[in-house]
Amino acid sequence: YQHDASAGVTAAYPTTNLPIEALGGCSFDTGIAANYGKVLGSELVSIGSNYELGAQFDLTRTITWTRADDSFGEDQYLVGEMAVAEVDAMQHNGAGAEGKHIGAYCTNGDGQLWTFVDEQTLHTLYLYTFEQPMVRADMASVMTTYTRLNGYYTYVNEYMLKDVLRD
Repeated sequence: YQHDASAGVTAAYPTTNLPIEALGGCSFDTGIAANYGKVLGSELVSIGSNYELGAQFDLTRTITWTRADDSFGEDQYLVGEMAVAEVDAMQHNGAGAEGKHIGAYCTNGDGQLWTFVDEQTLHTLYLYTFEQPMVRADMASVMTTYTRLNGYYTYVNEYMLKDVLRD
């Protein structure tokens, strides 16, 4: 059973309405991200859920992006560190974490957009924020973007799915 949880668990049950993750990123404090993960994990489990769909580790590239409030910020190192703390705490409470949206996402969900990113930038910036919680906190899964990355929708991008994620 799964729930979205970008600013608290979204459910028909009473849950905590958490501050937006952007505020946590402004603190530069991984303890805040860990506390965020503890609340999400414990609330998911308390309502009978076991999976969270809202750990958003995208990089904020413009303040006009509608999901900027759900991200820890624009710096890949900061977002990676906050992601590790949040995922580790959430999963220690028994809920699986899904990081989203792998593949250089920052487009307000417009699936018709094409994003072109060179290999070094893709790995140094955009994939780093997902690699860290996968390697250091054993993140349960990832969600791809809605857009096309280097010519292919990320959910069918063989390079992204096989070479990067699986291998």
